[in-house]
Amino acid sequence: MPLESMDHDRLLMMARLTQMDADAHQQRYSHNARGHPGKKRAAQLQAEASVLRREIKRRKREGKGNG
Repeated sequence: MPLESMDHDRLLMMARLTQMDADAHQQRYSHNARGHPGKKRAAQLQAEASVLRREIKRRKREGKGNG
């Protein structure tokens, strides 16, 4: 589902859940080597959460959000 078609609350929920998942992966695989797939997945989830947070901030700036 494209980000443009999502409402503010759904974006916020997805950002929080993605960040929680990234934190769990990071904690679980923190002792492994840099190239471990678990760490790569944590970095990927962190990037996805960042994109969602930027979208929320952009919408707030443009006055399209709930806040």
